[in-house]
Amino acid sequence: MIFRELGNDIDLLCAALKCSPSELRAATIKPAQFCDEISIARRRRSARPRSVWKVRDPLRRIQRQIALWLKPVSSKQAKCVTAYRKGGSALKNAQVHAGKSVVIVADLKDFFGSISLLDVVALFERLGVARQAAVILARLTTLEEKLVPGARTSPAIANLVASRLDELILGKLPKGCRYTRYADDLTISGPRTKMPSLSDLREWIESAGFRVRISAIMSSHVGAS
Repeated sequence: MIFRELGNDIDLLCAALKCSPSELRAATIKPAQFCDEISIARRRRSARPRSVWKVRDPLRRIQRQIALWLKPVSSKQAKCVTAYRKGGSALKNAQVHAGKSVVIVADLKDFFGSISLLDVVALFERLGVARQAAVILARLTTLEEKLVPGARTSPAIANLVASRLDELILGKLPKGCRYTRYADDLTISGPRTKMPSLSDLREWIESAGFRVRISAIMSSHVGAS
C-alpha cells in the first residue's frame, strides 16, 4: 500500500504527490491561499446558502493524488456505507429499509466540519503513514484544522473517519435491525419491538464525536417485518 511506503522522507513524499518541495511547503503551511469560498443556494429558498470551497493548483493536484490513494481503502468499507463509493447511491440506501415496520432517520450536523485535523492525522496513521507524513497529509486535506466541502479528499476522509460511528451503531443494534449511512444521513429499520429510541441514537452519535441536526421515527403499514 502506498501509505506504508511514504515514510518521513519529504523528497519521497513530493515524488509520490507529484509536486515540488516548494509547492508542498506552500500548500502545507497556508492551504487557504489556494482555496476560494463559494456560496451555493439550496433548493428551499428559506434555507441559508451552503458554503463550499473551490481548490486551486497546486493544492488541487495534490489532493487529487491523495484521493486516488484513498479510493481502494474506501471501497473496502462496510456495506452499511452507501455514499462516496463505487456502487453506492441514495436509492440503494433506501432499498435496504423498504417495507420495514419502523424506520429511524437522523441527519448529522456539520458532517465535514465535525472532523478535525487530529482526526485526519489519526486516520492516516491507522493507514500506515509515519507520524510526520501523516501530519503533512492532514494539513493538505483540511482547512482551518477541519474538513471542508469542496476538497477532493473530504468525502473519502469523512467516510473513513465516520467508520467509528458505523462500528459503534452496528455493535449496539439488536439482531433483526438494519443500519445504513448515506454521507451524513443515518437510517435504522427493523421490528417495532427491537428498535432503539431516538435518545439511544443521539447518545451513540455524540459518543462517536458527531452531532445530530434532526432525527425522526417513521412507521409504515401494519404487518411489515
